[in-house]
Amino acid sequence: MDLEPEYPEETDPMPFMMASDGVKQRDILQEVTSEITGPMVVEDVLYENVDGDQSCMSEKMFRRLIFKRSSGLVQSEALLIRESPSDETDSKTKNSSASSKKKSQKKGLTGSKDSLRVDHSYLGSSYHSSIICGLSLVASALSAAASSGERVSTTIVGLGAGSLPMFLHGCLPHLNIEVVELDPMMEEVATKYFGFSMDEQLKVHLGDGIKFIEENAHSEPNGKDSDAVRILIVDVDSSDLSSGLSCPPANFVEDAFLMSAKKFLSAGGLLIINLVARSSAVREMVISRLKAVFENLYSLQLEEDVNEVLFASP
Repeated sequence: MDLEPEYPEETDPMPFMMASDGVKQRDILQEVTSEITGPMVVEDVLYENVDGDQSCMSEKMFRRLIFKRSSGLVQSEALLIRESPSDETDSKTKNSSASSKKKSQKKGLTGSKDSLRVDHSYLGSSYHSSIICGLSLVASALSAAASSGERVSTTIVGLGAGSLPMFLHGCLPHLNIEVVELDPMMEEVATKYFGFSMDEQLKVHLGDGIKFIEENAHSEPNGKDSDAVRILIVDVDSSDLSSGLSCPPANFVEDAFLMSAKKFLSAGGLLIINLVARSSAVREMVISRLKAVFENLYSLQLEEDVNEVLFASP
């Protein structure tokens, strides 16, 4: 108020900046509390049209999974698309009941929930895109496996909303993907709200990720898998920030786990870690430990994000 011009009608409009999460409309679908993960929210959102931007983000709907324990951290974000009618009969059936639905149904930001589904070909997180880019480090082995009909053993620690395993499953069908998830409620949320589904090439193991890797460190891949390469992706957030790590939990970068991971991968494997360090000192500590165990280490720092993706190979 102190800055308000004495005669506002004689001045140009005063520019101002407003801080918000950029959400234009929000529709909360579910709020649940897990004993392991804590309170979570599933919501559909429509983003603000920033600075008159008419780009691809404008007027597109997204489904988000939020962990409240981390200051409203958006753990996963998925693009929603409308289902096309499978045939004319379905279309006529929907049209015949459209008027009654309009009368009884409040017009929400997404309309009828039955007409929406998650687009698993879209990656909402830039660090997920970085993980996919890093697979170029083992591109020759992946190509050889695809050509020979062999399957590549891929383990992902941390399910989240299931976006990453579903994307990999769709793009690289010759992967045998096993997701290790500690919290059973995460699987329920991913299945109910984010279209996650399992089959012969995509399975979920409920349990501790570190114990799973330790127990399988000397085992051979199951089925007709390629001996040339094994992929291990660690994408887990931490509930304990005292270590200086938001992602992954500190015990995933301790020497014991890194040694187990090296044995698990064998000579041609690739370890991928989503890292969010809260200080440069903590980051350097993690890098130092990885260098002590793995012969090759690569890093992809995301300019627009706090995440850094690490790629290590024996």
